Amino acid sequence: YALLDEDEPRFAPPPADAPTHRQRAADLYRAFTAEEKQQLLETKIKWLEDRIEKNPDDQIARRLKDELDAVVMAKQEGPKMEEGRARARAMRGESTEKLE
Repeated sequence: YALLDEDEPRFAPPPADAPTHRQRAADLYRAFTAEEKQQLLETKIKWLEDRIEKNPDDQIARRLKDELDAVVMAKQEGPKMEEGRARARAMRGESTEKLE
């Protein structure tokens, strides 16, 4: 089989010391407050809902929206889980024995 021009890599590989996608995102969003992050999340979900409404067959938009909805649910569950843990600790009481 012959390699054609369209089979070649489209972009040069990133340098070895380049930040990962996760590190870059952390750098970009570090300056946002929690409220700004929540507002951005809601804006992205609304944008995806509009896009899905215009093109119901857009599976990529549907998947992205599902993932962002999961983020919203996880953010809502966090404080509830911590509250439950605190209640469980209070019911158990303080342990005077140290585990070794």
